[in-house]
Amino acid sequence: MTTQCCKCHKVKNGNKWLKPDARTLRRELVTHTYCPSCFDETLYEIRFVSQHEGKAVAIA
Repeated sequence: MTTQCCKCHKVKNGNKWLKPDARTLRRELVTHTYCPSCFDETLYEIRFVSQHEGKAVAIA
């Protein structure tokens, strides 16, 4: 199964995140998550940007 970032669409290969190869993605099952850089960016957006826009955000 191939792991793909749901934000930037890079594909996990071992410990590296690489640009996807369209031929590979067509032949395999794909699961989605965040790559480390998109995870950090999304977490920042949830914690700080949403609070400054007046949205209530609950972070555990």
